[in-house]
Amino acid sequence: MPEHDSLCYPAEKIYDDYKEAVKYGNIFSLNVGPDYNGNIRETDRKVLQEVGEMIRNNK
Repeated sequence: MPEHDSLCYPAEKIYDDYKEAVKYGNIFSLNVGPDYNGNIRETDRKVLQEVGEMIRNNK
């Protein structure tokens, strides 16, 4: 596991933060930076896909 992967928030936390933001009409923005090769890390991609599924399934 890459050194900083343990610092990623789980999908559930991001989804809860999203719900809190939109509840009050706020914009929810995530800062997901690329790796040294300019790519989104696999760990971040998986978590964001999970969050997207949660949003789509719980409208």
